[in-house]
Amino acid sequence: IKKQNDIIIDEFTTDELVHADFDMKHAEEKVTSFKTFIEDNKDELTALQIIYNQSYAQQRLTYAAIKDLARAMKDPPHHLITADVWQAYRRLNAATVKGSPVDQQLTELISLVRFALGQSTVLEPFASRVEQRFNLWIGREKKAGREFNEEQMTWLRTIAGFIAANSEIGASDFMEAPSLSDKGGILKARELFGTSLNDMLDDMQGALVA
Repeated sequence: IKKQNDIIIDEFTTDELVHADFDMKHAEEKVTSFKTFIEDNKDELTALQIIYNQSYAQQRLTYAAIKDLARAMKDPPHHLITADVWQAYRRLNAATVKGSPVDQQLTELISLVRFALGQSTVLEPFASRVEQRFNLWIGREKKAGREFNEEQMTWLRTIAGFIAANSEIGASDFMEAPSLSDKGGILKARELFGTSLNDMLDDMQGALVA
């Protein structure tokens, strides 16, 4: 009886994938559903209109627009969630997917839509793309003769992180977001960047989200 109930645990033999047709088929269906959703709503949802047309000079992506997009995705018949579509793309071609979406961060949808439309060749967290663009923006500012001290750079990185999570930033965010208010809020930001703060924020938002 004891021998019949013994369980042998093999910790050395590598598992071998025998059959994955169902997973692949499910992934293909999920991606197809997402692309169909985008095509069907490209003229209805503001976020899709902006991403499709790349018309950032006329209109910026707002958190509210991205939230509307996420809400519409979840509605029937598609029932789409960012993490599920992301995983489906990874299942189909892992080489084109880097990292995983941040939980509950709606701006990951920007990366997902751009990848589905072929505007990006790699699907990666939105914060990664923002960081790349932030470094380019800093380089551009230095070429223009503008230097930032260590404290200003710390603030700029915090602002870039906020934009990565929300796609936009305004004066009220400096008082409401702990990452900004704990540093001194809008008063400290104005002390560091002077009267050019608002123009700088607008320029950063355009450079990092575009």
